[in-house]
Amino acid sequence: MDEKKIATEIENIFKGDRLNQAEVSMKMLLAIGNRMTPLEGDKFLDEHPDLLKLGPLASNLYATYIVNAENLASRKLLGSSAKNIHFSQSVSGFGKEAYERVMDMFEIVDFRLCRCFVLVGCGSFPVTIFHVFDRVNVPNIVGLDDRHDATRLFQELIDKYQLNGMRSVNCSGQEYNFSDADVIYIANLVSPKKDVLNRIWETAPDNAQIIVREPYSIGRLWTEKGTDDLCDKFEVVAYGDYGPAYYSRDVILKKL
Repeated sequence: MDEKKIATEIENIFKGDRLNQAEVSMKMLLAIGNRMTPLEGDKFLDEHPDLLKLGPLASNLYATYIVNAENLASRKLLGSSAKNIHFSQSVSGFGKEAYERVMDMFEIVDFRLCRCFVLVGCGSFPVTIFHVFDRVNVPNIVGLDDRHDATRLFQELIDKYQLNGMRSVNCSGQEYNFSDADVIYIANLVSPKKDVLNRIWETAPDNAQIIVREPYSIGRLWTEKGTDDLCDKFEVVAYGDYGPAYYSRDVILKKL
């Protein structure tokens, strides 16, 4: 692996105005990541810390790409003539890929006693919520996002398909009271994750199950890790599978 060449390729991606070509630029970054194993990718970034200075640019690029894709998927579903919906059969492309990305969560998180599931950073097309809705019987499902346009589109989906028990809440994870939550999921785009985790530690029940979507390898360029330096408040219970779509995986926590 020619690390110097890879570093130059990454730097070149961020030259010029890339936000107008977010999808193309992200695919270029993902292709570079595919040339490394998870351990090689982490080692590569550890040995090239200057690349992490591109973090703000990479985060904007990733957020633009994800938000655009979510809005497109949401509006497509809103335009459907279907009366009822089972999301596993109704999403395709970007939506299906995202839907399947959290499949392993159901193997390591116990939903049997879950009465309230909260997704922090739900976006306009919260496939993690849709997967929970399809798969387990949770009477209260809450999607949080601090972007009003995202929660508005999500609410339109709730209203159109009469998704009983599902709520769209325009609020940040740093401000929400998690006292009723049994299972909490922090999406990959959420920032700052540490502040959200501190709020969860302050307000969530002691037995709450917490899932944080964390980056690895080249994914550390565009999203932040939130579980570092929180060993006095949380214990890592399990790790989900590596998700090569955007180089992230689930980290399961419990409060100490």
